[in-house]
Amino acid sequence: MNHKFILLCIFLILSCKSEPIKQDIGQTSLFKEEIPQDFLSFYDRFHSDADYQLSHVIFPLQQKDDSTLWQKDEWIMHKPFSTQGGEFTRKYTHLSGIVVENIQDQKRLFTVERRFSKSRDGYNLIYYSVRNAFENSDFEEEKKED
Repeated sequence: MNHKFILLCIFLILSCKSEPIKQDIGQTSLFKEEIPQDFLSFYDRFHSDADYQLSHVIFPLQQKDDSTLWQKDEWIMHKPFSTQGGEFTRKYTHLSGIVVENIQDQKRLFTVERRFSKSRDGYNLIYYSVRNAFENSDFEEEKKED
């Protein structure tokens, strides 16, 4: 459990290096074509205002890798996406009012999936999953023994 928390913290710290979100989104043709325009302003505010972010996350939030739920008291504010010099990519899919964001490293060893759902109050984060290819592997078991 501690290894997962540490990996999450490392990812969030690395993502703190902010790149202009509108420029990045504007370069993604899928985002322009399929993602609703009102999502852009929500997305910017979600990553810049801690109180706004907390009020737009539906807690308990699905799902940690161990199938437990994210709780409000353990939440770490999500920062704007950064490619980290091209190490990470981001893709969006829009499915009937749900915007799915996938962030992945170039080697496909680390993946973050977030799902945002639109309600009458705006968008809310309804799902957050961080997957690490080394979890439940022999490598992870060796680290636990150390």
